[in-house]
This record gives sequence, C-alpha cells and structure tokens, in this order.
Amino acid sequence: MSEEVTVRILFPQTNLNVVEHNFNIDKEVTAILEYAIQCFPDKVLPSSQIYVSNDQHLYDFISPETKINDLKYSQQQQMLVVPESYSITIQDPLNRTISMSIKSNFLVREIVRTVCVQSQLLDPRFYVMTAKNVVLDQDGTFAAQAPFASQFNLTRLETDQLCQLLQSDFISGTLSCTDKDIPYVMASFLLKQNGPYKSSDTKQVLEAELAKFVPRSIQEPKKFISDAVSTYKKLKATDSFTNDFVDYLLNYIHFMSIVVNAERYQGLIGKKPSKDKVTISLGYSVLKFYKQNSTNFIDQYNLTAMRNLQMEGLDSFKFEYDTPKGPIQVRCQSNDEMQNIFNTIVGRLKSPGAKRGSDTRGSSDSFASVAIPSFAQLFSYYSEIPRFELSQITTRVIHLLLSHIKTQNATFVMDFQQNKQTDKSYFQCVRLTASICRLIDEQTAMNLYTDLENLTTTDANYYETLSEREHFAQKVMSSKASKSEQKTFAAQMQTLNQKSQDAHQELENAIKKFTETLLKAHEHIGEMIEEKSQFVLRPLAISCIRSILYLLFVYYWINEMSDMRSTIQQIKDTLLQIIADFENINCYSVEYKTLTEHFAVLVQLSKDAITHANSYDPSEPTRQYLIITATAMHDEVEKWNKELLTYFEKNPPKELSKPLDKIEKIVPDETRQQLKLSHQILEELSGNIDNLNEAEDKLKKLSVFITTILGMAPESTHEPCIIAFNEVRIDVERSFVKNGMYNASASCERCTAALDAAFQSVNPANDLRQQLTQFPIDDARVLALLPIVDYLDQNGPLYQGSSTQVDIQRFIMQMTLAKTETLVEIAFTVESHVPENLRHLTEVCDPTKDLYPEVDSEMDIHQLATQAKQSSLDAVNSAQNIRQNVREFERECSKKYRTLNTQLWRVMNIFRQYAIDEDPGTVGHKTFEQCREAFRILIEETAFDMKRDRSFLPFIQEFTDKVMAVTESPRRPKTLGALCVFLLSQQTRQGFYEAARALADFTHFVLCEDSNKAARKLVEDSQTEYEFRTTTMMISQLKNRLINVKNKVDLSMKAKTQIDIRKSHVDLRSDFATFITKFNENIFFVFTQMVAMKIRNIAAIQQLATGVEAIEKDLPLVMSIEYSAPYFSRSVCGIVLYSMDQIINTAKEMNSGKTVQCTNDAQLAVREFLFMIRRKVAEADEESNRARRGIGIPDMQAVIDRETKAMNAAADFQRSIRKRQWTVK
Repeated sequence: MSEEVTVRILFPQTNLNVVEHNFNIDKEVTAILEYAIQCFPDKVLPSSQIYVSNDQHLYDFISPETKINDLKYSQQQQMLVVPESYSITIQDPLNRTISMSIKSNFLVREIVRTVCVQSQLLDPRFYVMTAKNVVLDQDGTFAAQAPFASQFNLTRLETDQLCQLLQSDFISGTLSCTDKDIPYVMASFLLKQNGPYKSSDTKQVLEAELAKFVPRSIQEPKKFISDAVSTYKKLKATDSFTNDFVDYLLNYIHFMSIVVNAERYQGLIGKKPSKDKVTISLGYSVLKFYKQNSTNFIDQYNLTAMRNLQMEGLDSFKFEYDTPKGPIQVRCQSNDEMQNIFNTIVGRLKSPGAKRGSDTRGSSDSFASVAIPSFAQLFSYYSEIPRFELSQITTRVIHLLLSHIKTQNATFVMDFQQNKQTDKSYFQCVRLTASICRLIDEQTAMNLYTDLENLTTTDANYYETLSEREHFAQKVMSSKASKSEQKTFAAQMQTLNQKSQDAHQELENAIKKFTETLLKAHEHIGEMIEEKSQFVLRPLAISCIRSILYLLFVYYWINEMSDMRSTIQQIKDTLLQIIADFENINCYSVEYKTLTEHFAVLVQLSKDAITHANSYDPSEPTRQYLIITATAMHDEVEKWNKELLTYFEKNPPKELSKPLDKIEKIVPDETRQQLKLSHQILEELSGNIDNLNEAEDKLKKLSVFITTILGMAPESTHEPCIIAFNEVRIDVERSFVKNGMYNASASCERCTAALDAAFQSVNPANDLRQQLTQFPIDDARVLALLPIVDYLDQNGPLYQGSSTQVDIQRFIMQMTLAKTETLVEIAFTVESHVPENLRHLTEVCDPTKDLYPEVDSEMDIHQLATQAKQSSLDAVNSAQNIRQNVREFERECSKKYRTLNTQLWRVMNIFRQYAIDEDPGTVGHKTFEQCREAFRILIEETAFDMKRDRSFLPFIQEFTDKVMAVTESPRRPKTLGALCVFLLSQQTRQGFYEAARALADFTHFVLCEDSNKAARKLVEDSQTEYEFRTTTMMISQLKNRLINVKNKVDLSMKAKTQIDIRKSHVDLRSDFATFITKFNENIFFVFTQMVAMKIRNIAAIQQLATGVEAIEKDLPLVMSIEYSAPYFSRSVCGIVLYSMDQIINTAKEMNSGKTVQCTNDAQLAVREFLFMIRRKVAEADEESNRARRGIGIPDMQAVIDRETKAMNAAADFQRSIRKRQWTVK
C-alpha cells in the first residue's frame, strides 16, 4: 500500500475554511484540487491554481502534473488553492483608487504598466507596488508574493534611486533633450555627484568628469562639454536641488518620448480635416502635439481613449478620439518614426498577460481573457486517470469539433460568395473549440481565435458597408436632386462602391487566412491523437477505457447546464471498477459477465447523454456542439461494447490452470520426450502472450509434464520446480493482461533450470559413466560403450530400472571377468538401441580375438634383419620375405574369422527375433527355435574348428550366404528350401538334422499358404467379373427400354392433330417428351461412365429399373390425354426420384464432376416435369371454376395477373434449380 501524507489546504481570496486531508503521495497535484472542488463545489472553480509555501515566505506555483511525492511537502508548509482570477484595488500616487480583475499568474510589472497607462502616469519603472508595506518584486506574480492581499499601493521610487535611473536614461539616449538643455542636465548630474564648483577644480578635470555624462548619440561632445563646464560653475547646491532637478526632468516636455516632426490632419468625422505642422512627443500614457520646432503646446490625447487605431501605409497612422464637439479623426504623417510610434502605442495598450509579438488588432489581448470552459478543465483534473489519457480525450473532442467547423466553413464561404448573411453560430463554435484547445496547444488556440476575431470584424465591416451603400442608393432614388447634386451623389456612390469592394477584398482575404489556419489546426490536432497509452493493458481494454473517458467528458459538459454530479460519480466508480477488472486475469475467464454488465450500464448512460443534450434550450449557444459530441461519444461507446462482446464470443472463457501443490510418486519411465516438450513450451511462453486459451492449454500440458517428471524425482527437487512453475503461470497471465509489457522469460529460465535438475536426479547416465572410470581409459570396451551411453542419455530409453540401464550395468559387471558368450550377448542387446555407426561393442568383445597372438602381435622386423645380417645377407632377405608373407596371410585369416564370428552372433539373434514374432506353437515358431539352437551350437564349435581345420572357411561362408538370404525374406520358399538342403548336406553337425526337418515342414506350410491365397484371389476375381457382366447387361436392358419409350413418344407427337379426343383438360404430351429427352441424355452418360469405370452396383440399377417401369406405365395415359394422367404422372415422378437415390450416391463415389452433373440434370428434368404437371392441373381447375361461375372484365384482369404470377413463379423455380445445381457442382 502506498504511503499517504496529510495536506493542509487554504483558500485565499474566497474566505473558505481551512481543510485537511490525507493524499496518496503517488497521486498528482490535481487530486488536491479535485478534493477542494468536492468540498466547495460552488466556490472553488476548476480553473483554480495550486501554490505551496517555501522557505522565503513566498509561494511557488505547482504544475498539475507534479506528483505529491516530488513536492517534499511538510506539515509546516501551506498548500493554497488560488482562484484563477480575482478582484483587487490599487491606490495610485495621486491617491486615486483603481479596481480591476487580475489573474493569479499576472506579473506585478504588467499591472503597474496597466495602471500607469490608465492613470496617465510616467514610466512604470519609476514606481513600486506594495502590499501591507511589503515591496513586491515586479518580475514575480501576485499569487506567489501576496495571495491573501486584495489592496495594493503604487508609489514613486525614492528620489536618489529615481535620479540614478534618469541619469542612465539620459546617457543611453532614452531621455531626449534639445541641444540647449543638454549642457544644463550634464552640469546638474555632475553637481549631484561632486558637489558645487571649487577653485581647485581645473578645466581638464571638469571636462574629464563631464565626459561621463555625455549621451551616446552625440557625435561631437566637445562643444557640449565646454558649455557644461560654464553652466556647472554657475550652479549652486541647495537642500532641495535634487528634488527640483528630478521634477524638472519628469516635467520635461520630451521626457521619455519619441520626438518627431510631422503633419497632422484633424477634423470631425465626415468633414474635411485641417492640416498643420506639428512636433509629436510620445509620453508613456499620452500623445502630445507642439508647434513645430517650439515648446508651444497645442493638444494631447490619452492613449486609452484612442479608437480604431490603425496604420495607413508605412508613413502614417490614424485614430478616432471623442471631444466635446464630437468624435474627431486624427491622422499623423511623416517619413520618420511613424511605424515605431504606432507599435509603441499598441504595445502599451496590451492587456495584462498578453504575449508579445501578437498582431496589431488586439486579438491576442482578447484571447488572453478567454477562459477555458470549466467542464473541460474539471475533466482534466481527474487525478485517478493519467493526464496523458485525459489530454487524448480532449484532443479527440477538439478534432471532432474542428471537423464540424470545416464542414461549416464550406457553407460559410458559399454564403459569402452568394452575398448571403452568414450564420453567427459558426463563430460561436470556433470560439468554443479555441477555448478548449487552450488545454492542449496554446499557440494553435491563439492562432485560431486571432484569425476568427479578424474574420468577425471584417465580416461585420463588410455587411455594414453593404448596408450603408444600399441606404444611400435608396436615399438618392427617393430624392429629386439637381444636376450638380447628382454629380455629388455619383461621386459619393463611387466612393461607397470602392469602399465596399475594399471591404469585400478584405473579407475574402480574412476568410482565406482563417481557412488556412483551420486546416493547419485540424491537421496538427489530428497528429496529436496517439494510439499509444499510459495504461499497460490489452489494446481492447485501452479502447474501452478511452470510450468511457469520452462519456465522462460529455457528462462534465452536460453538468454545466443541469446537475449531473451523481451520474459523474457513478461513471467514475464504474470506470475504476472496469480498470480493475481489466487488470485482473479472471476478467478474461470466469468473471467476464461482471465486466459486460458494467459496460451495458455505460451504454445506457451514453444514450441518456444524447437525450439530455437534446432537451436543453435551443437558444443555448453550445447545445448544437454538445449534441454532436454526445452522438460521436455514444457511437464509440456502443462500438467498443460490441467489440467486447464479440471478443468474448470468439474467445469463450476458459478455466485457468491451477497452481501445483503436491506431487504423487509414480513408477519410473522414459521422460525425455516430456522434457523436450516442456522446454519447447517454456520457450513459447517466454515471449508475448496474445491468445490466453492457447497459453492456458500449454500451461496445463506443462503441468502434466512437470508432474510426471517430479513423480519419479526425489522430494528435494519438488519445491524449486513447483515454485518456478507457479511463477511462470503468474507471469504468463500478467503478460497477457499487460499486453506483453512484462514477459515470463526470467521465470521460464528458472523453471527450465529446476526441471533439468529434477530430471538429472533420476537420469542414470552420469552414474554409468562414473562406473566406467574404474577401467583404463584406453580400454576398447570403454571407448565403444561411452558413445552408446551418450546417445542413450540424449535420446533414451534410459531411466531408473530400464532394460538399457540393467543391460549396461550387467555388461560393466561382466567386464571384470573373461570374455564369454554372455558378454557378447549383452553387448548385442545393448547395441540394438543405437544406430549402426555406434555398434562396435560386439566386435571388441569377440572371444576369438586373442586366439592368435602370434598373428595379432607385430614382430620386430628390424631386430630380425639385424640378426640375419650377421649370418648371411641372402638368408636374411629370404627369411624376411617368408615371414612377411606368413604374417600377412595369418592376420587376414584372423580378421575374417572375427568378422565371421560376429556375423554368426547377429544371425542367431535375428532368428531368435523371428521366433518371437511367430505365435507360440506354430510351425514357424518351432522352425526358427530349432535353427537358433543349431546355430548356437555351431558358434560354440567355431572357435575350435577355425583353429584345427582351415577348410572350415568355405563351409561357413556358404552357410552364411544361405542364412542371410533367408533373413532378407523369412517366408520365401526358395531361400528356405536352399537352406534346408544345405543343412541336410551337413547333418552330421549337431542340431543340423532337426533344423533341416523343421525347415522342410515350414517350407511346405508356406507353399500351402501361398496356394490358398492365390485360390481365394481367383474366386474373388471371378465373382467381380460376374457382378460386372450382370451390371452391364442390366444397363443395356434399361437403355433399350428408355430408347423404346423415347421412340413411342416421338411417334405419338408426330401423329398429334388438332382434333385429338381429349378426356382431360390437362395435356402433358409435349412436357413428357421434353422430360424423357433430357432424362435419357443425362442418364445414358452416367451408364457409359459406370461401364467405363467397371462399377458393379447391381442394387442401384435394380432400384432405377422401378422408375423406368413407372415411366413405361405412364406413357399411354399421357399420350391418350386420360383424365388420370396428371395425377398418375405425379406419382411416377416421385417413384423416379426415389429410384435415383443410389445412382446419385454411386456417381458421387465415382469422383467425376461431369458424372455428378449429369445425375443432377436427370433429377432436375424429373422435377421440372413435376412442376409443369402441378401448374397445368392448377390452371385447369381455375378454368373449370371460371366456367361454372362466369367471367367478367375484372375476372379477366385477375386471370392475367395470376398467369403473370405463374410465369414469374416458374422463372423463380428455374433460377432456384440452377442455383442448387451450381451449389452441387
């Protein structure tokens, strides 16, 4: 559980009670503001700001995103919730009281500047702001220095400080003086610094001192310095000199001015202005006019009273001003400094908080006063959700509104082009969007708002110009003017036309600029919408949560118009519950219904939001945009509700795997395959998990494998493996919930290591290797056995108590004894589990290997040659050659004997396996047992025969060839007979005669068995041929019968006349002819394919014969137009359809597309005939009914309609038949 801290909250400027509350240190500071709003919902606004006291008895602003833990807050500090704006009163140096509303983040410097302009004071640098006798830093804010103060005093700096500041301005050239006044100012500064003139001051010293006070703009200072020396000598120092000198400078006509000669055009609006030449002097709060190049004052204008200030070209500006005689217009023109004066005035008229560099229309000033909507700000302070997610929802709302504005903009442009009055709601939507956009991007919002204000002004000006022109035109039309007056009217009309054209062009430019800004804003805001999230959850969960935040935003908006606080709290509680559900793995298994029920409640709330939005007063400016936002929100909530339900339908909840607890002991068995599969599963689970059902299946399989392996392992290995598996299970589920943010790689590695340790504890391979260390490392048997142990260790079968372990242990025990038959037999058994390239153990255990030491051991030829040289060189060469030949011959024979002996052992084991494969008591089992016994005796005698009889080699070679031929095919009579004859020829050897007799009986048995198989095959072939001929004959008969029916139909149709005697109103002859033609064509093709593929389905042909017989019986009734013909024909169609069932199945078994199609076409012909029967019977009945009751014109119309419907029904039937036909294909 996270740590909490107790925070003491104060509310300056609102006089609310102090509150204390415990806050989680991991929360953002917005949690404090949110709690304050809950305590005082009507007093504390969402736009309020948070400040905290510091060690300097001041207060620091805290960003809403700051974590409480990062503040290092202590109980001795104070936390302030300051309103965004509040009212203060300021007393200026002239004891005038000024009331104004300021924002908490306004700098003191900005308010001082505003007061100086409004109260017509001097430069703001000459004043200080105090609160309760405490001087405020002009570069700081009011809330950071005096949050509890509401009354402030503005006083002038002390005289010495003010004089020092004026001196700096004079030297830098900011204080403009005439050439006549410059020496006096220089001398006065020197007098204040050094005191009065003394006789000891030489001219050179005075000039050096005065050079420090020369303005930097003077190019030739010598003249001014000499005049200043003369003036300085005349000045007298008094007690009030400094005060008098400062007052002189402050009242100087050009003090802090831009001074320039210009032409002034002034006059009442609508009348011809007067022209005069003036000197313009710009003070800080007034614009003064003097007679040119003199100090004669003419007029002055307060900057704050100027109206419609604007530039005209680059060399003049104009403004309007109210006078007692009426409003006048003043235009100043000069080649110098006009642009500078204009920019300076505009800069001083900026409202507090406005950014520098804004345009000259003052739009940015008005934008600074635009407040962020409280519902958007309150939504952004929801501390339970990451601020990034809240900003994303706000961004999406802004993007939605901008899209709507783009649509309205096209209508606005169209209305302008058609000279229609524009819809003012368009401007309201832009203002609303810009105010919300301040939360996301201040610059984009300001650009949008600034261009909108420009567009609004130009739009109003344009339509005002049009109205003025129309009013003047009506006035001209209604008046009877003389020719001179008409000329005047024409000139004025031309002026108005030009003015309207200029206004039209200006509005067109404003629309174009605003459209570009709108498109850029829409694109920029769209780029700010990001798919990434600070929620570490599944993508579906993130989308669902964002849709709920969208719903919460809309309800905050609705709360502006009616109380929705309870609903908002319900949405917040449900949202937190849904987030908790998505963070729990059980949400995706057994508890998903709780989640869907919560979301269903939110879907209903989204529908209610649209209802609330539509129920508000239509005059409400933002109602239309609230409805748009609520509708988009509802669509998104409903969309993700469907996606959630679809997800649980496609991924049905599955029971989660259970943790391992206790392991029961089981009988040891081979588990290497389970170990490999466990490694594979763990490797798959170590990555990202996207499918929970597959992951749970793998965990359950892994649980079974681990249970199996641990059931054979010691109990000491159980706990680490169980803990590791349970960690893997938890990490896998967490990886799925967190969308792969945390994977299970570490726990999978631990589980793999624990599982390997458990397996190695029951793996006997290491024990076997340890037992082999008692023998020499170069022992051939050890060298042959170690690769076998390694192979079994990797591939098995090798486990505690396995046959391979027992055999290898027996072999190791026998290694200490002599080489016996048992050692060779065990070696052969061990080798049966490994590949051919590792089978060297039997060879090294051959008992005949050491029978010929004189052949196997190499002789020292060098020593023999040395001894032979001593007797005779010829004898040495002769003996050496003979010995070499003998040694090579005997070594070759010894190698052949050893190879032969190994082959005999393998043959004996092969025959033993043959005996095992045959059932006990059968002839084959007895035969192979007799042969194995005879071969075993032969092997025992081989060692002695090879040593005493060299002619034994041809016999054993022939014997091996005969036996190997039998091993290739143990049931081949030819090879069995050859082996039997060979054994009879060597019947003197022990066991050969009994083996030969057994082989003779087995050969006879095999021959009889083969002859019986051949006889059975001959009988089966005969039966097959009989069935095929019967089928072919029946097909031929059916074809002849169907051909006869077709011929009779054709003959009857040719003999048909107009005067045929009809016993029935239903004539089916032509339909029957069409039916029999189509039926024969398709069924004959099926018959041809059945004969070609030798199909023997007699039952299908017999069943079809019943249908053909029914067709034959139906033929005379149809051709004679009997009354019962249609009803009998319907029964015939049913019989034919039933008789084709087996033919259809046979065609499908033939696996031929064309055959299946022809079968379906034949069946389709029957169905079409049946349809025509039913149709004609219905028509006949209808005609008879009409004949009985009579018919009129309405009935004729009904008949035509019925016939039309019947034809349409027939066409629909044909289409449906074709559709089914293509479906079958």
